[in-house]
Amino acid sequence: MMTRVSLFICLLFFTVNSYADYTVDYGDGNSSTTPAEPWVAGQHINIANHAYTVDGFYTVTVSAEVDCNGDGNADTTQVVDSIQVRIGNIKQQWDYGDGQRISSIEDPCTTPLTAQSHAYDEIGEYTVTYTALGTDGGITVDTMLVNVGSGGGTEDELAENFNCIERGALDEKANIKQVYTKLAGIEFNLDIVALDDNGEVNDKYKKTVSVELINQLNGSTVASDLSFEFKGGDKGRKAYSVNLSQAYKNLVCKVTYISSKKSKGKKDKTGDEIITESSDSFSVRPLSFSSISSSMNNTTSAAGVTAKAGADLFSITASTGVTSYTGFPKYNNLLKDHNDSDQKNKLSGNFNAANEPSLGAQGTNFQYKEVGLLKFAINDIYDDSFTAIDQENDCTDDFSNALVNGKYGCKFGNVDEFVIGRFVPDHFT
Repeated sequence: MMTRVSLFICLLFFTVNSYADYTVDYGDGNSSTTPAEPWVAGQHINIANHAYTVDGFYTVTVSAEVDCNGDGNADTTQVVDSIQVRIGNIKQQWDYGDGQRISSIEDPCTTPLTAQSHAYDEIGEYTVTYTALGTDGGITVDTMLVNVGSGGGTEDELAENFNCIERGALDEKANIKQVYTKLAGIEFNLDIVALDDNGEVNDKYKKTVSVELINQLNGSTVASDLSFEFKGGDKGRKAYSVNLSQAYKNLVCKVTYISSKKSKGKKDKTGDEIITESSDSFSVRPLSFSSISSSMNNTTSAAGVTAKAGADLFSITASTGVTSYTGFPKYNNLLKDHNDSDQKNKLSGNFNAANEPSLGAQGTNFQYKEVGLLKFAINDIYDDSFTAIDQENDCTDDFSNALVNGKYGCKFGNVDEFVIGRFVPDHFT
């Protein structure tokens, strides 16, 4: 429901050329400013028009930057008015001072609204306000200040386990270690989840942990947030966003935190144990082989570079353009010639491991046992083993770079068709 309120201010001044800027704070986090206009005696100036989206009591404050002599400079700031606005059928309300409130349509004289327990997300001082509508239609307001400190945290605010899971996974799966394949250069989110002893989400957790992505092959940290803070509004589950430009075969998400239980293990200064939890392993793969080249890079049968079919060796290089790609590409055994005829098992040779960005995957021992041109269609050169850590449940058995049910394809290949040749006969038989 949206309720619109207009405010009209009638001011009478004796200085004809006086001006004022009006600022209206609507009490719901919104405000507006009316630019400087001259005062005209007896006129009502419409300085505000606002739609409230939530029923309740709101304190609307109007202030004016006053230019008394018309020189373009404010001479004084004064509060013109502060009024209470009632939206909807609300009769009483608690406002906790952080944008959160509870309200009731019951008569405060017969069924008073009791303040509820409330958790603040930030340390600081808050004004808590109780507002009620009297039987005479008047609005009564009472306030008090609340100081929110850091505190040590209650047992409900602590957690005994953590997990990194796919963003949006159901709470029932929060303790299952499963992270899907990711793409290099594409931002992804993991949910960092605080768990209780029963493996369920502890929605009252409010402390700071360390989150790191670790390369399992060498133990290096590839991304981290050492001050990953859970607040009350996170409900024990918070997104960790990261964009990795490099490729990785085997990563884990590691969460380090202080356990609420005493232990003989590694301790912090209070004697509580320092615990580390790791997620499911996952890979970050390139999107594709963005570049294919060969010592036989010719696109027409009239090209000058030739090789003897079944005799001469030639090279093929496949590059992803992604740092840390070290995979071994493969090629389709069923290729096409210049007539689009199938040439099964006519190409031989292998790719060596890549070492990007300095060296793409290269093979120098290739031979082709037919004359003419050799055509590679899209994905005829591919890698289906770089994501081995995620196969078969954490990626799909295809080349998809679009999410399908939250998963990318396990494979990647060349994105453009590629032609090499010309190959000529070696000898007559």
